[in-house]
Amino acid sequence: MKFNRRDTLILAAAASALSLCGVATANAAEGDMIDIAKLMAPAGGVADHVLGSETAPVTVIEYASPTCPHCATFSNTVLPSFVEAYVDTGKVKLIVRPFVRNVLDAAVFMLAEAAGPTNYHNVLATYFKTQTNWAASQTPRDAILDIAKQLGFTQETFDAALTESGAVHRDGSLARTGAR
Repeated sequence: MKFNRRDTLILAAAASALSLCGVATANAAEGDMIDIAKLMAPAGGVADHVLGSETAPVTVIEYASPTCPHCATFSNTVLPSFVEAYVDTGKVKLIVRPFVRNVLDAAVFMLAEAAGPTNYHNVLATYFKTQTNWAASQTPRDAILDIAKQLGFTQETFDAALTESGAVHRDGSLARTGAR
């Protein structure tokens, strides 16, 4: 991403303002140890879906929200070349973890889980590519269903994916809170 002079000046002004307000960066004390196993463990007991070689020397964990326009832009414009340059060459393994902000995010991740490990990333990519169609729809459940059908779901498998864990009612309301 290239910044023009105006963008650079705005960022510099914002950073200066934050420093004057007392906002500082977080620093670890010398000798502090981070528990890598705890850091790498998936949250909520949901298994990770690794893209790339398990033996890659670098692991990148992306926390993604299907309704986030910034996540969609990253997924649609940056991620394909990143995967080609680093994941496909064995340099990086990529883990995409759910960052569930609302019921629509939960529904998309539940569909990705139901699609299985070989189709998980394809389901997420498809919903990011079509985000403007379903996320702003007056009937988002119907819009999500239409896309799911293009991915091979039927009405029955769609309903099962969304109701099996009890997270989403048939009317689209959230039955429980929090990420799966």
